[in-house]
Amino acid sequence: SQYKKQAEAGDARAQYYLADTWFSSGDSAQAALWAEKAAKGGDVDAMALLSQIHFSQGDYAQAKALAPQANSAGSKR
Repeated sequence: SQYKKQAEAGDARAQYYLADTWFSSGDSAQAALWAEKAAKGGDVDAMALLSQIHFSQGDYAQAKALAPQANSAGSKR
């Protein structure tokens, strides 16, 4: 896909979109992998998605740590 090529090239926003697609399809492992890359690349929505992924996996401490960071950084997710 277009997003996958851009994500593999290091585009943080494309990595976020790819992570969101994986999460929506139920593959939390792939979603977390790409969301982590996107968050490290500065995508604040990816940070929020990563919080949501951790929450869905029962890692409430990590989810609680990431959510306010994403919010204060300007995530609209």
